[in-house]
Amino acid sequence: DKDEQYWLCTWGNGFFKFDPDALPDERYTRIPVYNAAGGEEQTFFSMVQDDHYGYYWLMSLTGLYVFDFDKENTLFHPVDISKHLSGSSKLYSEIIKDKDNNLWIGAYSEGAIFVNFRRSLVRNYGLEVLNQKLGFPISVRALSEDSEGLVWLGINRYGLFFYDRKENQVFGVDDMPAIQSRQELNNLKTVNYIREIKSRKEHWVCCDDQWIYIFRKNQRGIVYAGRLDLNVSEELNWASEKVLCEDKDGNVWVGMLNQGLVKISPDNQVSMVEAIPMVTGITQDLHGDIWVSSEKVGLNCLKFSGDSYRLLRYDKYSEGLNTSNIQSVCTDVSGKLWLGTKEGRLLTFDKNTARFEDMSLTCAMTGESILNLLIGKDNNLWISTNKKISSFNPRTLITSSYSLSDNLVVKSFIKGSYSATNTEEVLFGGNKGFCAFTQSRQHYDSLKNVQVHITDIKVHNQSIFNNNRTQDYEPLQRRLVLGPSERNVEFEFSSLNYAAPLKVQYAYKLQGLDQDWTKVNTSRRFASYNNLQKGKYELLLMATDENGRWAEPVLSLEIIKKPPLYLSWWASLIYVVLLLLLLFALYRFFANRVRLNQQLNIAQIEKAKSEELSQTKLRYFTNFSHELLTPLTVISCLVEDVDQVSGGEYWQHEVMKVNLSRLKRLLQQILDFRKVESGSMKLRVAESNMIEFVERICAFNFIPLAKERNISFEMQFPDYSVQGWYDPEKLDIMLFNLLSNAFKFTSEEGSVRLGLSILKKSKGRIVQLIVSDTGRGIDPADLEQIFTRFYSNDPSLTIENHGIGLTLTKELVEMHHGSIRVESEPGKGTTFILEFPVDKFAYAPEEMAAEKSNEEMALPDTDCAANKSETTAVPKEDIHILIVEDNAQLCNTINSILGRNYHTYTASDGKEAVAVINSRHIDLVVSDIIMPEMDGLELCRTIKNNLDTSHIEVLLLTAKNSINDRIESYNAGADGYLSKPFELKVLQAKINSLVRNRKRKTEYFKHNADINISSLEYTSLDEKFLENAVAIIEEHIAVTDFNLDLLSSRLNMSKSSLYRKIKSLTGLSPVEFTKNIRLKHACQMLASQAGNISDIAYAVGFADPKYFTSCFKAEFGLTPTEYIKKSRKEA
Repeated sequence: DKDEQYWLCTWGNGFFKFDPDALPDERYTRIPVYNAAGGEEQTFFSMVQDDHYGYYWLMSLTGLYVFDFDKENTLFHPVDISKHLSGSSKLYSEIIKDKDNNLWIGAYSEGAIFVNFRRSLVRNYGLEVLNQKLGFPISVRALSEDSEGLVWLGINRYGLFFYDRKENQVFGVDDMPAIQSRQELNNLKTVNYIREIKSRKEHWVCCDDQWIYIFRKNQRGIVYAGRLDLNVSEELNWASEKVLCEDKDGNVWVGMLNQGLVKISPDNQVSMVEAIPMVTGITQDLHGDIWVSSEKVGLNCLKFSGDSYRLLRYDKYSEGLNTSNIQSVCTDVSGKLWLGTKEGRLLTFDKNTARFEDMSLTCAMTGESILNLLIGKDNNLWISTNKKISSFNPRTLITSSYSLSDNLVVKSFIKGSYSATNTEEVLFGGNKGFCAFTQSRQHYDSLKNVQVHITDIKVHNQSIFNNNRTQDYEPLQRRLVLGPSERNVEFEFSSLNYAAPLKVQYAYKLQGLDQDWTKVNTSRRFASYNNLQKGKYELLLMATDENGRWAEPVLSLEIIKKPPLYLSWWASLIYVVLLLLLLFALYRFFANRVRLNQQLNIAQIEKAKSEELSQTKLRYFTNFSHELLTPLTVISCLVEDVDQVSGGEYWQHEVMKVNLSRLKRLLQQILDFRKVESGSMKLRVAESNMIEFVERICAFNFIPLAKERNISFEMQFPDYSVQGWYDPEKLDIMLFNLLSNAFKFTSEEGSVRLGLSILKKSKGRIVQLIVSDTGRGIDPADLEQIFTRFYSNDPSLTIENHGIGLTLTKELVEMHHGSIRVESEPGKGTTFILEFPVDKFAYAPEEMAAEKSNEEMALPDTDCAANKSETTAVPKEDIHILIVEDNAQLCNTINSILGRNYHTYTASDGKEAVAVINSRHIDLVVSDIIMPEMDGLELCRTIKNNLDTSHIEVLLLTAKNSINDRIESYNAGADGYLSKPFELKVLQAKINSLVRNRKRKTEYFKHNADINISSLEYTSLDEKFLENAVAIIEEHIAVTDFNLDLLSSRLNMSKSSLYRKIKSLTGLSPVEFTKNIRLKHACQMLASQAGNISDIAYAVGFADPKYFTSCFKAEFGLTPTEYIKKSRKEA
């Protein structure tokens, strides 16, 4: 034994003590052992001494005997071990002691009996006396132990009971005469929460109603002290379970599981605090803040400042919390908050850092929902779930767990059924009773040596011990060798703790792969690794004891993963050699690439320089063309003016017009080419008769030229109409360029032929234009370069050729989704063949031309329209025109010509124009766009955005003629647009059209009986102005002395500005405009027979009915009586 004494068990001769140092006759001392029948037991076959008590355990044929040896008196005292062997048959075969000093007893047909002397003590209270009293199994729904050790029990469906643990006695409310007669206590059968309010020395009992029942203890026993009504707000839902919390100021906080938080002051004033839904727990921290947990909205904090508070909330969107379902909350002595969630997570919250920390793994939580949290007298945290109670020491981080394996009487714990005591015990209740727990003293024992053992190794899910592969595993050297193809391995391990295997936790880490330890519980005692790469690893394993303390040493296992064949050392050597060869090949390859890139860069630089030179030439031609447009406009206007003055007397005028037209076409061609190069030219196709279009081009331009140069010009067209979709402007350019070249390179008495035909192909109709001549032809070497820009095949420069005509033609044909090709033979002539589709579906929607508006139709921008438009000017005294042009010659020319028919003023830029407009009465502004200081677009916006000037018409002149330029001009508010160079007749027609349209609108408004401002078709600013003016007049319609002063003051305008504005917009003076509005209202009243003529005259502001009649007839051509008759007939 532990005292180095020897003991002998014999078969048939009894039990002896053996002393080897004594005399031979005294070495053996017989120790009598008596069985249950009183006889001496003779046969013993097994014996062991436990290390916990030092008892001697002797096994015989009749049972197991346990003695405590008294060394002083050399006496054996029997020990009762019935609690360890209850229910066994007493037929045993063997008893042994394991390494943890636990005893294992082999019993026949019963297996092994395990005796653990270090099992944590749990005191079970099955409440058998209460079961016998009620006659049914009980369930403890609520409990609380008072300062005298009396346990207050809320028994489900039976009400309030009291249990004395020392005397094992129980009594209920019905057993107390002073209480049982109270009718208001009938609802105590639904008790769901009990707490001792220590500051008041009272116990408060909550039920499933709106009351809190108060009980006190005195010398006579337990007395009923009344109840408190919680129904203080409609926001409360008191018909549910409740929780209570007493703060340090003596206030009691009541939370409702359905909804609501209530505060009860020391003087029992009940007040609603916050409608927090589904309250599950309440606690107060060291700073006095109240914390409320909820199943629905997470964690709530009420921070008080005097009588007011601020509510803070942490829910599933809060970092680290990630849930809104919190089941319980409490505060430890350090001020840290502990939270238990529905998902089984245990969290802490630090107020100072506002951070949550998950302690679930540290506290060995397994995912079961946490019901209650409690800080005991020993400052340990107690955690209850449905099946388990856990104790956690925050200082040592030691966890102890108690479950069914610890012989708990409670099989299912209940939320809210818990209580601290005056000792270090804590109570948790549930079905069948309650349990009292005390922190195990083993927590403070020295940590035992806990060894982790590898129990199995599986490679590709096959155990190496079952497949005779143990040669790869060397347990003494702790080494495992894996082959190249063995990439998946699993290790099973155990600490071989049989006393409390479910309480042991494990951690593993594979050095070389894992960064952190992986912690698991006893249900997952394995570690799996897949797709292990070659190399050396070290598997580290460690475990805890049954109290949750991590123990040393750490078991390590070296793992060697052999590389596959292609990763062996000699394979690596081959790879290095191949890599060197590859690097050499890459060096040669890239060296050649660098050399080729250098050559390519040189070629690109040369090409870029050539392109830059071409662009420079093109920009120069473009800018030069723009500069020519203004003086060309001056010349064109002067020629047109002289021709009009002389009446066509001089033939030189026609020659000048022809050459001006040709010059304009050449300049426009340069500008078009620039647009194509920049990508700003867009296709605008429309449907029209192609034969008529081509014939018109030839008739105006080339038939006269053919006659002049004695060249035969033949046109071959189909004998039917050809309708097609194309861009007329671009077809004009293409055809003009081809025919110009044909006539240019054909000598006298030669011939030029133009053919047009329609080809039907699989993709639709294709138009084919063939232009052929009998000129000198093109050398075959030049055919590939013929469409290159600035290319000329005339080295002698005897024929004018700028080198962009054919390039532009090819670009325009390709914009039409067509093609152009050339056939030529030197000395015989050249033929150009142009083909493109003419069906609508061949073009995209954005390539379609927009339909011309009525205004564009009324204001044509062609020579033909100009000739057909009226040129008769409005009388000079009626129209005042401001000409804004920075070119002095063009400005003077336009001023001189327009000054014959209109009142004209001039300005050199936009700022000067604004000054003229503000000082004079202006009806129309003719302005250039590109000017210094303020350009034409800004001037137009300034005019149109000012209420005093928004009625002035604006006509813009510019050398720019793109679609975007037109759009920008109209967006600025321009009423008209002319591109330079323009014909004088076109300018006069534009002006006359603008003046005539405005006069027509004003006359219609003046003589129409309806007040329809929108019929004038003015801008929104002018229309709003007129509507305001009409509204003011209508407001004072019956005021006879309503005058210009009152109208101008209401409109916030000077009388002069008001006069100019209304005169320009309506053709009437303000007085006439006021009278016109009065008369229009009179028309409406006459038509509706609102009274007699005199009454209506007075109603619309006329003091004299006779004057009203004369004004009415002058305005509408009818007397009021005639107007009434006419209205009746029309009705």
